[in-house]
Amino acid sequence: MFSPTRIIARPKDTGLGDHWGVQLFNQLVAHVTPEGVHVVPLAEFAKNRPVKEIKRIDPHQAGHVYARVEASRRNPWAYDLLERNCEHYATTVAGDVPDSPQVKGFLFVLLGVGLIWALHQ
Repeated sequence: MFSPTRIIARPKDTGLGDHWGVQLFNQLVAHVTPEGVHVVPLAEFAKNRPVKEIKRIDPHQAGHVYARVEASRRNPWAYDLLERNCEHYATTVAGDVPDSPQVKGFLFVLLGVGLIWALHQ
């Protein structure tokens, strides 16, 4: 069954936020955890949780996406929560600039709380 190549997300196993991966057209999902890069069936990635589409990838880019996934498997992805997490991996594999909207949002909230605290001192 054909499926689009796309960045997808599902709720994290623990904590807040979503875990991101790249769904390949063959129903496999490439994603990264602190243990490394994984390519697993969509159902295994989803873990019985709802999956949402973050971004659809141009079908003409599928070959490049696969090449980046294979390169990441040969050269292990050094996971870092703030600078090389699952969002960074998914956006990199998709051919975009590495980005982590969830980390940016968390840091923005943290900065806001710090500012409010400082103003009330």
